[in-house]
Amino acid sequence: MNLFRPFLLAALIAANPLQGASAQQRVDHLEGCAPSEKNPRYLRIRNGCNQPVSLIFWRYSLKSPITRTLQPGETFQEDFTGDSGWWMSTACPFGYDPDPPFQLENTKVIVESTYSCVSKQVSLLR
Repeated sequence: MNLFRPFLLAALIAANPLQGASAQQRVDHLEGCAPSEKNPRYLRIRNGCNQPVSLIFWRYSLKSPITRTLQPGETFQEDFTGDSGWWMSTACPFGYDPDPPFQLENTKVIVESTYSCVSKQVSLLR
């Protein structure tokens, strides 16, 4: 009977690939070193991190989010005009996606910066 335990454990892990993988592939967001600066005319996010940042930005007047990879020292700027003042963004290490996913129903977690980042390999399995 003990001979089958390793196989049973492997089968259980294979049946639920997010179990274990997501805990190992989860990291903090990078908003601390890639802060946003907003004034009435524009929003600017500068990558002050020592690594590339995967940025996702969306404002009310856009049809879909803008996705960019910012290299260290690089700046993203979005000009505001008219009714475009409401926005949200995430900053994760390159190769990671926000968790929960960047979707309108997750606005509260994203705007409050309480999201984390998960490896793209794991996020593709969801």
